[in-house]
Amino acid sequence: MKIAELSNASLKDITIVFKSNKKQISLLFIALYFVLIIYMLVAPFNYVADYSIMPPKQQSSPMNISAMMQSVGMGGMTGLGGLQQSNLSLFYSEALRSRSVASFIVDSLKLQKTSFFHNIPRHRLIDKISLSLKPLVDRSGIIYTTVSLWTSYFPSKSQKDSAALLSKEIANYSILALDYILRQRSNNVSGKTKDFISGEILVYSNKLDSIQELIEKFQTNNKVLELEEQTKAIVGQANEIAVELAKAEVEMKIANNLYSDNSQTSNLLKQNYSVLKNQFDKIQTGGLTANDKFSIPLNEIPSLIRQYTNLIREQKLYEQILAYLKTNYFQEAIQEKKDVPQIDVLDWAEKPYKKRFPSYFLIFSVGSIVIFIVILVYILLKAFVKK
Repeated sequence: MKIAELSNASLKDITIVFKSNKKQISLLFIALYFVLIIYMLVAPFNYVADYSIMPPKQQSSPMNISAMMQSVGMGGMTGLGGLQQSNLSLFYSEALRSRSVASFIVDSLKLQKTSFFHNIPRHRLIDKISLSLKPLVDRSGIIYTTVSLWTSYFPSKSQKDSAALLSKEIANYSILALDYILRQRSNNVSGKTKDFISGEILVYSNKLDSIQELIEKFQTNNKVLELEEQTKAIVGQANEIAVELAKAEVEMKIANNLYSDNSQTSNLLKQNYSVLKNQFDKIQTGGLTANDKFSIPLNEIPSLIRQYTNLIREQKLYEQILAYLKTNYFQEAIQEKKDVPQIDVLDWAEKPYKKRFPSYFLIFSVGSIVIFIVILVYILLKAFVKK
């Protein structure tokens, strides 16, 4: 039978059917309303607790080793250091739906021992709790979350109170669960970062020891103590002797013109020139005396300066790297031990003071409409059959 065929029934036929079946229609009307009232009496109650979380604070710290390791996900989860505030809010809202948060709530509140969930297997209960958490992020980044909990049919007053209280506890424990997971993640990253830095400190300490040994050997083999100061002293000494040598050479030439070659004055000036010339040559080759252990040949100074500068540069580089690593090591050690809350709560959940469902006015209104439609269809069918 097609619905369109029902429209063929005239208003007169409908009126006749209504009058002739008034008793049956009245009984159907009463029966349907009785069912509606019974449902209103036995319907399960639904309680909803809600809370709000402030927008997560964006990290503005400089890019240190820990931040770099978080950015590449070393902590086992995607790093938070590079996320913007809006993305952090979305990340938190998604984390609230995770099985880890639901598992924390189930274990902390021992939900399987409550009358609401005692017959539900753990894995299904975790999914059920996860679905009951409904976070929503607004434009400002605030995270609003609701927790819905249903009673059984025929709920008693004590069960209603228990459901309202438990919805509040689940909501607040979801905040604690998210905070615990974030703190654990942060501490794990800090611990792994500290271990990584500890290994790098050992590596660069060995490199620094090696370069210090090379510097020591270089100083011993090349008679270097303080190359810059030694060079200044040697060059200054060489200049003084060179001046004296030049003066002696001039005096010797003057004496050669004034005196005979065998004169005592000429011989003394020649001896003085010879001594100065010998000293100047020794300075060029390194040392005024045979026991001089810290004089450097002038012709080797440029090469030695270059080698010594490279060694000192590497030494300073390793010292700076070690200072940086040790600073980060102690920072991560402190961070690992810190127990600072990661969640800034705007409003904690409160016990719902009234149920969200059932709404008797809404059920009665919708039920009345449905009953009217059912009775109208019944009359139309009767009228069609009669016609």
